[in-house]
Formats: sequence, structure tokens, C-alpha cells
Amino acid sequence: MSIQDNNSNLNITVTSALPYANGEIHIGHIVSTYLPADVFTRYSRLNGFNVIHVCATDDFGTPNLIQSEKEGKTPEEYVKYWHYRDLEDFKKLGISFDYFHQTSSKENIELTQEFFRKLLQNNHIFNKKIHQPYCENDKKFLPDRYVVGTCPICRTKDQYSDGCEKCGRTLQSGEILEPHCSICGSVPVMRESIHYFFRLSAFSEKLKKWLQTNQGLKPEIKNYVLNWIKNGLKDWDITRDIKWGVPIPLKEARGKVLYGWFDNHLCYISSAVHYLSGKGLDGKSFWNSSKIYHFIGKDIIYHHYLFLPAMRMGVEEEYKLPDFIPVRGHLMLQGKKISKSRDWYISLRDFLNGFPADYLRYYCLAITPYSQDDV
Repeated sequence: MSIQDNNSNLNITVTSALPYANGEIHIGHIVSTYLPADVFTRYSRLNGFNVIHVCATDDFGTPNLIQSEKEGKTPEEYVKYWHYRDLEDFKKLGISFDYFHQTSSKENIELTQEFFRKLLQNNHIFNKKIHQPYCENDKKFLPDRYVVGTCPICRTKDQYSDGCEKCGRTLQSGEILEPHCSICGSVPVMRESIHYFFRLSAFSEKLKKWLQTNQGLKPEIKNYVLNWIKNGLKDWDITRDIKWGVPIPLKEARGKVLYGWFDNHLCYISSAVHYLSGKGLDGKSFWNSSKIYHFIGKDIIYHHYLFLPAMRMGVEEEYKLPDFIPVRGHLMLQGKKISKSRDWYISLRDFLNGFPADYLRYYCLAITPYSQDDV
């Protein structure tokens, strides 16, 4: 059934977490996110529901910028290549996206800047002077993955400064212990910079109520997130001192961009609305009348259960919050988490060059539980 047929009262919007446009899709991605979302979408279509499945490449942010610099390409050239390469690989596996967009698209940049303005107008954004790591050798500020060090929460070494892969906590600038530049290895110095912050702490009670009343969210994950709220939420630094990203729409912030996690989940909305508008439909109305499913892996629970709903709450829920956020654990390889950034993975393309797609689809579905358990 097509979404124009309208024989069913149930609209469903399915999104899959956005892959960074900085390398090939691996089978760990497939297990945690894309195959479960694809199976659910196919099931919904067979039942005659009005369902769309959207995704996009996550084009902005330091992971992509670092890799483009290493390869001597512009960020635009680099993410364009991986956008089309990833889409090819998804198609070979039979992943049935209705639309596969980009966070660097005109639609997403406009929606992101609209959210920033509205959140600022509603007093949910403020600025303050902070100290940022700066590499005197490379002559640049070092946000996020430009800095590697030890997690201050669980003491795991070799973690990026924006979050720990081991314990799942997001980190603010300056929190990482024993920091060093991921490019040259030198110890950065601290320099002043004006940054903008989202008042995440102001949404504690609203988030708690949403978590407790939403019956579509898994209890064990809700309890996990409620403990984070109980321990106190920190206001969220949404500024990056780099050139590659969504520009902050203020004259006084010229040269600064928004953190990738501010814009990437908004691409769920901009992609769905743009796709449906191209079909002659009211994309915003479809979104707001949908049952919304965000399929993710467990390493981005914090972002989807806290940042994402709080930002939508901050614009008076102009865009509906998710009804379900299905979460799955990591695929392990010889006892270690499969990871593209750690260069420890089996690429989807390499697998499909040797075996039929249905072999991988069947095996992954057979071994993957609907839980945070790693497999």
C-alpha cells in the first residue's frame, strides 16, 4: 500500500540512526539498527499501514572532518562520496528506505537554524565564556574527536572527549582526563571561547514525566535514563569552533557551528517532511499524526532519550515526540565491540561480495534479541 491510499487510519514514521558519512557500513550497524527497522517497516506495509522509513548520512561533525583532512579532500567531497556508497550498500542488503537524505541538505540546515532561533527565543539557550582545548602545534581548537583521553566516569582509556563508548555517558569540553590531540598527540592548552548552551537541566521534570508515562519505551531503559536525571542533567554545549557544520544563525557567532548532535536527529523530521512534500502531502501533519519509531543502538540512548525529546519540548512540541525508541546492543567480534572508529569491523560490502544478502539478514535476525544485550 502506498502512503497516498489512506485506507488505514494508522500512519507510521520509522527512522534509523544516521550513519556517519566517514566510512563504510559494517555488520554491527546492520544488527543494531537498520535490519530491525527494515523488518518492522516491511511488516507494517504488509499490514496495510501508511508507513515511511527515512534515514540520512550524518555529514557534519569532527569524525567526518578529521577523515576528510586525512584524505586531502574537502568535507563536501568526502561526505558526498560516502552518502552514495552507503546507499548502494544498503540497497544490496535490501534495506527499504523510502528516502535517504543528508544532514548537510538545505532542508535540514533550515530546520536546524529554525529550532535554534525558537529555543533561543523561548529562553532555552544561553551563552557563556568557556575554556576550550587548543592545539598549538596544529593551530586549531580541538572539539570532540580531536581530543582523546580517559573517561572521568568509568576511567576507560582511549575515549573521545565528547563521550565514552564503554559507559555510554556524554562528556562536556574539558571533562576528559589526560587529554591529547588525536592528530599529533600533543597535550592541548586551554583557550577562551564564547559557546552557546541548551538548558537541558530545565527539562528534568518534563523528561521524567514523559519517560514515566510513555508505555512504548522499554522499562529497563527508562530506569537507566531516570537515574541519569536523578543524578542531575548538565546544560549541553551546542557550539563547535570549526567551520564544518550548521552555522549558528547569529552575527556575533560568525565562524562557529552547531554541535552535530544538535542537528542530526532533526534530520529525521526534515527528511520525512521533505519526502512527503515531494509526494504532494503535508509532511508536518503526517509526522504529527504518526506513531513514531526511532531505531537506535545502545551507544546513543542518552541523545535520543534526553536531548531529542527536550529539544522538541523546547519548541512546544511543534513536532511530535517519539512513541517508541527500539534499542539493541552491540555486535561483538572476538569479544570486542565492532567499531568503525576503532577499525575493528567486517564491512557490509565485503560480506555481500562473498555471500547472498539473505544469509546475513537471516543470521542477524536469528541472533539478535530485542534488548540491550550484546551478541
